[in-house]
Amino acid sequence: MMLLSALRLTRIGFRVLWIGGVLALFSLTILPSLLRGAGFETYTVRGGSMSHAIPLGAMVVVQREPAAAINAGDVITFATANNTVVTHRVVGRTAGDNPTFITQGDANPNPDPDMVPSANVIGRVVFSVPAAGAALITLSTIAGAIVVAALLVALMAGGWFMDGLSDLVAARVTPKATAEPVG
Repeated sequence: MMLLSALRLTRIGFRVLWIGGVLALFSLTILPSLLRGAGFETYTVRGGSMSHAIPLGAMVVVQREPAAAINAGDVITFATANNTVVTHRVVGRTAGDNPTFITQGDANPNPDPDMVPSANVIGRVVFSVPAAGAALITLSTIAGAIVVAALLVALMAGGWFMDGLSDLVAARVTPKATAEPVG
């Protein structure tokens, strides 16, 4: 009976992992599209200049803001002169409706060498999800997609195996009724 309970718990564990994997995959692939539809952009942090606030591999969710609404202390995402997308904290700004920003990565000892014109600002970082950006990059490769699909298939097969094993053990443990001839 103890073996049967352990098999049932293992079977439930496989199902929970499979459902969790499917939900995570769904979230990572559908969420960025839904956010874009709601007016947000998503970017993957590929450097450590903002760690500890935003770790390497995080996905940042950015909302477009008028440049005049961005102040010192805000974390913004912007395009540099060579079209590299960067996420850094604003440490200073010029006055007016069309300001220029002084930015700095939290882990960097000095401000960035170039000021950021308001035209280059993509928006303000609303929140970040650690490791989600790295997962999205991995999923966008053929090898990453194959590995994730293989893991989900393995979890599903494991669940089926546990179902069959559980049924087999239950059939052996359950006493069989015997019929005696009448009369």
